[in-house]
Amino acid sequence: MHRSGSGNPNSGYNGQQRGEKFSISPGIDEDLSVERKRLNRFEETSGFFSKKTKITYEYQIEVTNNKASIEKIEVRDQFPIPQNEDIAVELIKPEYTADTAELKKTSEDFLIWTRTLKPGI
Repeated sequence: MHRSGSGNPNSGYNGQQRGEKFSISPGIDEDLSVERKRLNRFEETSGFFSKKTKITYEYQIEVTNNKASIEKIEVRDQFPIPQNEDIAVELIKPEYTADTAELKKTSEDFLIWTRTLKPGI
């Protein structure tokens, strides 16, 4: 998590052109914390001659607001991109059919959740 107003001279400026979008990191905000945990891994095999294995991973992303103020946050998590055409990746939860105010999917396969957190949550 990054704090607004705390400059970072190593923010990754790569010489973008005027009008071009880019991201900078203003610094770490120690009053907001994010934890991504793998909860489960399920594996099932099917087929007799041409075996196929289905592996399901379940993750949880937990964000804590230790500030005294309400904070609007954006959490980004990249959807796995298989390097092998025989591997398919499917999002099970949250169900995604189209962008909403709370969940968006970018063309680069990032899932973006937007939430407002109360103090101490």
